[in-house]
Amino acid sequence: MSGTASKSLVCLVLFALTGCATRTETHVYNVIHPWYGQNVYMKARYACERANDHRISISHASAFDLNFGSSAVSMVGPNQLLARHCLMAEGWRWRTVQVEY
Repeated sequence: MSGTASKSLVCLVLFALTGCATRTETHVYNVIHPWYGQNVYMKARYACERANDHRISISHASAFDLNFGSSAVSMVGPNQLLARHCLMAEGWRWRTVQVEY
């Protein structure tokens, strides 16, 4: 048996043993309002993230900063944990499913 034929046979056997390929997807749904779809979820997510914005300040010192002072970075960003709790309070849940393709 040639090298190419044996490689093809090995690939065929591995495919037969593993079955169809799958991937993991996360689906979102609302337990309070089951008819709500993706658009309503995106609006609720945006509102929860804006309600939980906070300023993040990061400072660090380096050899360069010792001569010229310390540097700091400040930005505004959502607190993801609080935003997720906000969404859960509105009835949103997440489910991970295996999808074959």
